[in-house]
Amino acid sequence: MPENPDFITPTQYKQYAAAWEELIASGNTDLLQQAFEAPNGARLNFLNFSLDQVVALVTTPDVRSIKARFLLLPDAAGVPRASLTLFAADTPAKDDTKSLSEYYIPTSAAATTTQTVEPAPGPDTSIPYARAVSWLADWVDTKDFTTEIFTTDAGPLQGLNFEVSTFQDPLAAAWPYAGKSLFLNLGIIPDPEPTAALVVYIAALGSRTQGSVAGLPSDRTYYDKGDYCPPNH
Repeated sequence: MPENPDFITPTQYKQYAAAWEELIASGNTDLLQQAFEAPNGARLNFLNFSLDQVVALVTTPDVRSIKARFLLLPDAAGVPRASLTLFAADTPAKDDTKSLSEYYIPTSAAATTTQTVEPAPGPDTSIPYARAVSWLADWVDTKDFTTEIFTTDAGPLQGLNFEVSTFQDPLAAAWPYAGKSLFLNLGIIPDPEPTAALVVYIAALGSRTQGSVAGLPSDRTYYDKGDYCPPNH
């Protein structure tokens, strides 16, 4: 179990990421469904990260991308639970050995930072509201929740690599941060084959219930321009 509520160690990262890949490679749908079972019995469909963590990521010196990687962590009862980690990297390539930041894990901690963030100078990474909601609803509604949606042509889906602007732009628009959290939402892109996706937005902490798309903000921009790792051709 992680000892720090905000991040895991590099050793733990390797352990939990390897456990995730082993699960997907096994094709064990029952264990996958158990891993994504939220405390309320519904399917886990979003994870919260503190805005303190996100500010730390986008302001990391020399950061070129933010990487999200799937993990399989044991809970207090020893049951494997799916999760995600975010970390800053100095390259958009697959090499994960040079993390520039901590390996941050989900937390519902309130924001305490007073550091403001400017919009990114790069290309816009937002996606339309209707497209985002469609992906998120497909995750909640699918009856075919199997390891196939986490499988690429090159093997198990390890995660996604994001432009820094995917996290920097919503931060810039969300000030002041009091009472807010980053939502890392799980979705499914249906074509050409159903594949897991991640959608980012910032909203009020506690505004969502696991297993539902109710409470999604209709007046905020959604972000997802991630590249699959490994690439899915």
